[in-house]
Amino acid sequence: MDRRIGLVIVLLLLLANLSTIVKVEASTHVATSTSGSKEIIACPDSGSSPQDIKQDAITLSVTLPSPRHYKYRVKIGYELYVEAGGLGSYAKAQVSASVGWSRSIDYLSDGAVGDHKDTGLKTWTSPWYTGYGSSVSVSVQLYAEAKLGTGTGVSSHALAQVIVSSVTLEVEYPDIVTLEVSGEGSTSPSPGVYEVWESSFSASASPASGWVFKYWLLDGVKYSTSSSVTISVSKDSVLTAVFEEQQPQKFRLTISVQGQGSTSPPPGTYSYVEGSEATVSASPAEGWKFSYWLLDGVKKTGNPITVTMNKDHTLVAVFEESGGGSSPPSP
Repeated sequence: MDRRIGLVIVLLLLLANLSTIVKVEASTHVATSTSGSKEIIACPDSGSSPQDIKQDAITLSVTLPSPRHYKYRVKIGYELYVEAGGLGSYAKAQVSASVGWSRSIDYLSDGAVGDHKDTGLKTWTSPWYTGYGSSVSVSVQLYAEAKLGTGTGVSSHALAQVIVSSVTLEVEYPDIVTLEVSGEGSTSPSPGVYEVWESSFSASASPASGWVFKYWLLDGVKYSTSSSVTISVSKDSVLTAVFEEQQPQKFRLTISVQGQGSTSPPPGTYSYVEGSEATVSASPAEGWKFSYWLLDGVKKTGNPITVTMNKDHTLVAVFEESGGGSSPPSP
């Protein structure tokens, strides 16, 4: 007759916490790791070894892309068989779990009070628990112990058998979106690292004074020129709002000469920042005199002249011969 005992299962899982990471609730990725079956039997020999202890272990782990929050649970399929007969015979089976939770299931058999039997496949599933890190590990320990009694005149027997059909580690974890800024500006939400449990992530960008929003980069590739954006999230990503310094408006001043003379700066077309002032002076050639300016066709006096650059302008320096008026044509 099959007689089975004893199990001690200890689950060791990594736990931690990082308060600076923002979490957005809902499930994204599920990673699982499942073991095969293992069996141990403790069967003491009344002649040479009245006590027998057997041990084994199953270790599982899941590696995440990088440190982040996660939630996890463990499922264990097992069979425990416990039986002991005869005064002083003893058998014990125990299932225990700790770290994040505490649970203990004991199966005992004492030959002094009769046999205890437990048969059949069972599954134990832990609650969901949370942790932080880049990996999750579980170690399941199998332990079986059987001891024969020392009473006289009574046939003692003891047997312990532990079967773990499977151990499954389930880990749910989010994607990470790193929100960054290039240039001067802000985003909503603020730049930082976000744990995204959903399938999308939304952000908006606002430039600082003197800057303009240009576009979003998603993992280094130009993604959108809209200041508000929603991206699909299926992996860790970097979303960057790119701002450029606003270039001031510039206007052109075109300087020319009518008659004989020069200007400083010389005749030509010049570019000036909006709101700035351009000062131009005129110098007549020998036998000529400066008469007036034509600013956008309007007569202006004074030399030098200062032009406020609030639009494109044309400026003409008009010179006349010193004798006054134009010379009469030759006969």
